[in-house]
Amino acid sequence: QSITHWITRQTDWQWETPDRLKALVRAGYTPVVVDWFFGDKISPEYVMQHEEAYMRHIREQLIPLIRDLPEVWVLLEPEFNKHGVEKWQPWGDLSLRVIDLIHQEVPGSRVGLTLGNWLDTQQNELHDVIGEAVQHSDFIAFQEMLSSYDARTALDPGWRPVDRSVRLASFLQRTFHKPIYLAYLAVSSFGAWENKQAQMIRSFRDAMPELAYHGVLGASYFSLYDDPKHVGWFAEGEQALGLLSKDGKPKEALEAWKSWEAKRNKDDAFSPYLLQEAIIQGLPMRASLRHGVSGYMQASEWCRW
Repeated sequence: QSITHWITRQTDWQWETPDRLKALVRAGYTPVVVDWFFGDKISPEYVMQHEEAYMRHIREQLIPLIRDLPEVWVLLEPEFNKHGVEKWQPWGDLSLRVIDLIHQEVPGSRVGLTLGNWLDTQQNELHDVIGEAVQHSDFIAFQEMLSSYDARTALDPGWRPVDRSVRLASFLQRTFHKPIYLAYLAVSSFGAWENKQAQMIRSFRDAMPELAYHGVLGASYFSLYDDPKHVGWFAEGEQALGLLSKDGKPKEALEAWKSWEAKRNKDDAFSPYLLQEAIIQGLPMRASLRHGVSGYMQASEWCRW
């Protein structure tokens, strides 16, 4: 239902145009744009140094890119909760400004902050910092990344990454009362982990009812292809996150992801329905429509308008 598109400090804006995202819409997909401006360098000091450039980026690059899309999800600054940012109140204030600005300029936008999954010791501070910003958001998101390098979690037989995600979703639901999106599940096949990669995807597939109980409305995978130039926390593991190899050879994980899609289609056999009569407020027909009409309706589940 969606295709994720990343924007970073290295994005070449000579080639980045709205046409590619509009093509996704015409093909029936919802564009999910991940805006990763500060990246791994994020810290209170780094944000203060680049705040003006960040706001200019939002106004002059991101918003023009997505303004005319009928629907677009925007995931702001994934994995921001590190290097002290999660305890720094100005980050919440800045996020609130950006969320409100995108909502104002892009009518079809759904906007949310995206957390790293290392939250067990940072929960109280996080609520104090981003609580108001999240209330202005449409959802809140988190990620789950795993590889053979992650020995403290993925290789510990007493630790299940699914359990970590369920705990995090439960915390987010209790704390913020917003829909929750698993912004990107990423499991590397590096280190003879091709079978492990598929097994992990299937474990998240089977846990989706429990995640949904805690407010998770959907998930995306990162990424379709291996990227031999990708760098990050997992060293060489970053180059093997795809469902397909760099030359397009399918991995076992591809069939696991397809089975998740098939399960979702089977479980989602009924269309959303209205829980109450829709309320439409507007002016008499003889009045000018320039003054607008507003409506309210509540559906049985999160759905596309």
